[in-house]
Amino acid sequence: VYQTACLRPVSSDMRPVLGEVPGWKGVFIATGAGRGGILLGPAMGRTIADLIATGSTETPIGDFDPGRFGG
Repeated sequence: VYQTACLRPVSSDMRPVLGEVPGWKGVFIATGAGRGGILLGPAMGRTIADLIATGSTETPIGDFDPGRFGG
């Protein structure tokens, strides 16, 4: 019997997805970190909170932009 638990979402390119969802003003996403989410979760949460509260963040998140997946 093969059993697993606590699977976490991972993006198709294996990088977190972090930022405002293209085409959805005011909708933000922080997901896709896989097993690393338990460690990255607090920083991802802080980054999204900064984006929501101030519209910007000091954390460089360009590589994690949800728009990288296209249409």
